[in-house]
Amino acid sequence: MAEDRRSDEYWTWRRAVVKRDCHKCQWPGCRRRTKLQVHHIVPWSASASLRYVVGNGICLCIPHHRSIKNKEAMYAEMFRDIILKQKLKPKVKPRPKK
Repeated sequence: MAEDRRSDEYWTWRRAVVKRDCHKCQWPGCRRRTKLQVHHIVPWSASASLRYVVGNGICLCIPHHRSIKNKEAMYAEMFRDIILKQKLKPKVKPRPKK
């Protein structure tokens, strides 16, 4: 398992999730940008086929990631809703600086 988490595929997945989540914790009301961890919505050990699916990951700050430990299933639907709302939100490009 640890070997898989050192793979290029894992780090490509992780970077894609962080980019999608705009380098922010996705917990409602939290916008922490530091000490982020990428959480597997369906646990790593439960589904090898979803390990590298971007839609199965979400950025959480360390305090929020710790707060769901051993309660991950209770939050899975909330995390999927957050990701779905991101997809539906129009992309706003930043204005060029003058």
